[in-house]
Amino acid sequence: MSRRLGSIDLGSSSLHLWIVDLEEQGPETVHLERAGLQLVRSWPTDGPRIDPQVATETLDVIAAMVERCRDMGCDHIQIAATAAVREAREHHSTCDQILERTGVEVRVLSGSEEARISFLGVLPRLDLSRGPALVFDLGGGSTELALGDSQGPRWLSSLPLGHLRCTQALAPLPDPYGPQTTARLKALVATSLGPSLAPLATHPWDRLVGVSGTVWTVSRVIEGHFGRPQPLGRAAAQIKLAELVALRQHLELLPRSDLANLQGMDRRRKDSFFTGLVIVEGLLEGLNCEVLWTAEGGVREGLVADFNRQHAT
Repeated sequence: MSRRLGSIDLGSSSLHLWIVDLEEQGPETVHLERAGLQLVRSWPTDGPRIDPQVATETLDVIAAMVERCRDMGCDHIQIAATAAVREAREHHSTCDQILERTGVEVRVLSGSEEARISFLGVLPRLDLSRGPALVFDLGGGSTELALGDSQGPRWLSSLPLGHLRCTQALAPLPDPYGPQTTARLKALVATSLGPSLAPLATHPWDRLVGVSGTVWTVSRVIEGHFGRPQPLGRAAAQIKLAELVALRQHLELLPRSDLANLQGMDRRRKDSFFTGLVIVEGLLEGLNCEVLWTAEGGVREGLVADFNRQHAT
């Protein structure tokens, strides 16, 4: 007999609810829901601050999602929070308010846990026939790295590189962005990635895989920029470093208001798209990699996979 799980992912820029029936052949989607709420408006060096108004709205949305889980007969409900909550000064009070309102305790993921769970979420879709893969998940507040094989992740790291975090760190940004903005962003990437390069050198891997909505949007905009057909849904795609460079150089000279009209653009991501693009480019350069593969999956899927592993009968 299948069990029904309601899983809520509280991210830096959105909330995801996934209600699934846990079948032997894998999770079967019952209900899927997304709410775009940017919990943190600023990321100072001593920790991000949760916007009080958005915190109230977030609490209301989570309460409604939990109620939906109960109405739909979920046997178990889980809530997990990532970088915005774990680094925020107010994260204890935020989690306490959610517990008091919903009766569900928030699981605040460490950076390493987030990397592990993201890897589990993409694992069923990875091509590991030629060796381990290095997966990065580019979020609003952080980027998680996980290197692993068919048995799971073998090395984990979390970097303070999020498309929202870095956009706010460099604010106000010029219009158009210009090459100086690129140089500042790449310096942030190099500084953050640097400590991971030595341990990665001792763990050989076959391919680099990127996941997250930002990576998918970069992929779709590149397809549009080079006149290639847009993939259906989130079909796996290949991105070349040279294509990232060409697109970035084009956008450096483009008025920022024009980004919303780019073919393939997710307008919810337009304000931090350039930052995300340069982070992806900087990661490929820092990892000495010419090709990036995209894959569907991430924290949302990984939370369900992790629950299934822990409660396997």
